[in-house]
Amino acid sequence: AALDVEMPEQTCVTYLTDKEETGSDGNTGMQSDFLRFFIYDLAKQDGVDGYRVLSKSTCLSADVNAAFDPTYASAYEANNCSYINNGVIISKYTGHGGKYDTSDASAEYMGKIRAMLENNDILWQVGELGKVDGGGGGTIAKYVANMNVDVVDLGVPVLSMHAPFEIVSKTDERILRNLFECYFLSCQMFKLCSADQYFLIWMKHCHTERCIHLYRCGNNCKINRSPSHRIHRLWCGMIVDL
Repeated sequence: AALDVEMPEQTCVTYLTDKEETGSDGNTGMQSDFLRFFIYDLAKQDGVDGYRVLSKSTCLSADVNAAFDPTYASAYEANNCSYINNGVIISKYTGHGGKYDTSDASAEYMGKIRAMLENNDILWQVGELGKVDGGGGGTIAKYVANMNVDVVDLGVPVLSMHAPFEIVSKTDERILRNLFECYFLSCQMFKLCSADQYFLIWMKHCHTERCIHLYRCGNNCKINRSPSHRIHRLWCGMIVDL
């Protein structure tokens, strides 16, 4: 999705990292200062303080969430969990014991993300990692939030998460890809437009060294809205044979 966005109005960054399941430690984990130093170096070239750039940035942490599993229905709250083939899932907070050990996205940022999804006909849902006090888990969103960046987890629901055989929907994956393209193209919706913004997407389960793709342009850049680069929309009528 990032590669297909040729001329974004703000700087776009895709950050791939690993070791999420073991605490995000090490120089390739999210707790490394690598991303912070990278942003600082970019900002320095424009004579801008790095911390100001981070404070004007937004992030989608592309982490997954647990889809309802009818085989183990007692572990879920059916009215507050996600389902495969029902679109991408927004996780306002994760953690365990309620909201312990999580960043908890702000109501304002959640509103902006929901508006982007609704305005572009992107199928979405909300959910949690099992029942409160009965399940739980964490993502790297809190490490991004600690850099003063607005962030929320937004990924696909996974059936049998962390089991030897996991299942995701091709429909959900395609919707997620289109969401990311929409996010890069729709930065003006966040009403934070300036030349020193950086938009981040973290992709989970990157088993290689970290890597960064940077897309940058000045204030005079125009979004290419030709048919080959338009935002593609998906509808819930798609049928997928898993």
